[in-house]
Amino acid sequence: MDLLPTFLDTVKKYALFSPGQKILVSLSGGADSLTLFHLFLRIKEDWGLEIEVFHLDHKLRPESSEQAERISQMVKDKGLICHSFGAEIKELQRERGGSLQEVARNERLKLLEKTGIERSVDRIALGHQANDQAETLLLNLIRGTGTGGLAGIPYKGKGKIIHPLLDVWRKDIEKYCQVWGLEIMEDPSNYSSQYRRNQLRLEVIPWLEKEFNPKLQESLWRTAKNLQEDSFFLEEMALKELEKKWKSREESLELKWLLELPVSLRKRVLLGACRKISPGKSFYFEHLDLLDALLRIGQTGSRLDLPGVTVEKGYRKLYFFAAKKSEPEEDYCYYMPIPGKVTVPEAGVIITAERVEKARWEQLDKNKIIVDGDKLGQKLMVRSRRPGDRFWPFGSPGQKKLKDFFIDSKIDRWKRRKIPLLVSTEGSIVWVIGCRVSEKYRVEAETKNLVEIKCERLEDRENGSRFKENSY
Repeated sequence: MDLLPTFLDTVKKYALFSPGQKILVSLSGGADSLTLFHLFLRIKEDWGLEIEVFHLDHKLRPESSEQAERISQMVKDKGLICHSFGAEIKELQRERGGSLQEVARNERLKLLEKTGIERSVDRIALGHQANDQAETLLLNLIRGTGTGGLAGIPYKGKGKIIHPLLDVWRKDIEKYCQVWGLEIMEDPSNYSSQYRRNQLRLEVIPWLEKEFNPKLQESLWRTAKNLQEDSFFLEEMALKELEKKWKSREESLELKWLLELPVSLRKRVLLGACRKISPGKSFYFEHLDLLDALLRIGQTGSRLDLPGVTVEKGYRKLYFFAAKKSEPEEDYCYYMPIPGKVTVPEAGVIITAERVEKARWEQLDKNKIIVDGDKLGQKLMVRSRRPGDRFWPFGSPGQKKLKDFFIDSKIDRWKRRKIPLLVSTEGSIVWVIGCRVSEKYRVEAETKNLVEIKCERLEDRENGSRFKENSY
């Protein structure tokens, strides 16, 4: 039993790695990862590969530390570098929630990617094989999925991850280990039916094979293989569309544009946006249905909480926030003399006031105003909004609640807390900065004392660019 021809055929067919590259192999000690490691050792010299090994001790079994030592020593005896880590998975599960297997998988991937970056590797190789592919497709189908989930495990995964054994079956891997005398360090939890995937492998699939299709796993594997090409095409198209339209400063997408996309492409774009905010979380078919419903029929201001990300529908955009960013508004108040300047770190802006002899109306925009200095007094305040704030918008017949002004101006709810107010010492709002100046302080024909006030973003000043008109 030699798996090398199949292994090399998969590598070449899907261009998984090239001669001379540096490969980080994930080695748990089980039959799959041992076989993967052994195959890489066999081609190491001919391909000119640089091989390093990663191992994570989940500390879920008393003997796991001893196994970690044995794996590390075996790798070192072959003259290779072994990156061995330990993680208290049960403790992490208590902190993060989720299943034990999901937490272990996410922690392993996080450390793998971190090690890959630190060691400047070209590829990170994992030992998933054909049975894993069949089980993944069936598991995804049971809990509900689209074609992406039905495509199963990709030969080329996220980032630098590759799966070179997806065309090899478990029974052949076990024979390979016997023939080559590889010492398997199996995890007993793989035979525990308390985990859903194990239940599927040990109970559900054998029953389905007996009652319906003796070649069920082969059928599932072939289905995943056929669907991958279609799914990858759509994923690639969605990624390109997302990168073209993603507003990175405010982490948003235009509603009108999203609604014009075909449904299958739109859902993949939305999934990509969620993964930008929460890359370590799993998103399922029902999540995308809820997200698509929020986009199509949700009211302005509606929110949806998904794993690690909150999505809010604005007037013209869909906004994506990390879940931990749902924080209360921060109160602040700074005094500014006229002329003078004040930095407001909470809002990320610098406000400057100066007296001018002549109004340069052609240079004004939403971030630069000219007002009647005689009505201002000697100093102003820049502060956050407060309950009960009222404002007389320029051109309006009278005052209105600041909240109503925001609604009428179609300023999205999450943006409102970021907008600073320029206020007179008597408490009257002079300028909703970046939005509208007050009618009360307008310049008349007889006005002699002109004050020009402008707002700049801290980051734009550092980068040498102007504060854009529609930033708020």
